[in-house]
Amino acid sequence: MKKSSYRFIGLAIIAALLIAWPSVSSAYEQLVPSYLDFTILANQAGASITYAGGVNPLIGSNIVVSSIASYTEAGDEIKSLAITNGKLNFTTGNNSNTIGDTNWLFSSGGSITITGDVTINGVTRTNVTLLSGSFSALSSVLVVDSNSKFKIVAASISDTKDSGLVQYFGFDTESWQGSLNQQFSLSSKNIHTPSAFTSASVLSGDVSNTPVPIPAAFLLFGSGLFGLVCVRRRKI
Repeated sequence: MKKSSYRFIGLAIIAALLIAWPSVSSAYEQLVPSYLDFTILANQAGASITYAGGVNPLIGSNIVVSSIASYTEAGDEIKSLAITNGKLNFTTGNNSNTIGDTNWLFSSGGSITITGDVTINGVTRTNVTLLSGSFSALSSVLVVDSNSKFKIVAASISDTKDSGLVQYFGFDTESWQGSLNQQFSLSSKNIHTPSAFTSASVLSGDVSNTPVPIPAAFLLFGSGLFGLVCVRRRKI
């Protein structure tokens, strides 16, 4: 066969892949989980968020986490898992700056953990460390005062997860990056930076994560194409 014929076949294969790719990609998104999300319940007894003022860190204690679910890239839930006795605890880096009267800025580092009891495939495990990590080095933890009473914690995190949990949801890595979004309120309307505060009124929130590596399905797809190319070249 002439080289021009091989070139034509190669171009035809590439064109077919480009035409089919939107359908393949759409099917992949519908079947494969893209991220995990922990649900934080509101107004639970014993939960608190505190800041002692000055250069001290922000501390979240015994914040109740009720469930975790996997979602597609489009935001469709695939499966969920209840968490019993779920608790979120975190400590940021030290207070590093203030922005006006209503924004606290805390440094990266510190720690964040989620523990709890889960039942996976009929087996119950207690006091499992479901997530363990720290606040990402290239970001800060921002606390925003909205309407002089309503506060929001927003931060980027890097973490690892329990291997059994990861496998249950269909992922192949324990290394993750994500965000903590937490709301809380204060009894006083006159707390401004850099004043200390304590809140026992912890509202709803979530911890959302995506895996760090490229999903295994894409790696397999790419290696498969590479293998086909190699076989074809040997035949030529």
